[in-house]
Amino acid sequence: MGTPLESKLLDEMSQKVSRWLQEAGLSVSNTQNVPDYYNVTVSPAPPATGPVLTVAKPKAETPFYAVGMGVSIHPDQRTK
Repeated sequence: MGTPLESKLLDEMSQKVSRWLQEAGLSVSNTQNVPDYYNVTVSPAPPATGPVLTVAKPKAETPFYAVGMGVSIHPDQRTK
């Protein structure tokens, strides 16, 4: 299984992050249309369902990875 962004030369840690996520049984794919150096969308492998995460490293020299998860709240719950 190839790592995300394999056509792009990634630093060793970004490659390890992708492999680690894949070894955990998660589906890892390139996030489209983002300017980040490293940005992948992570989700449970089909047929499972669950939260979708984004793992990003804005620039090659950035010393951290940001992990985000979108949460949807039903409109009825927002008024309580």
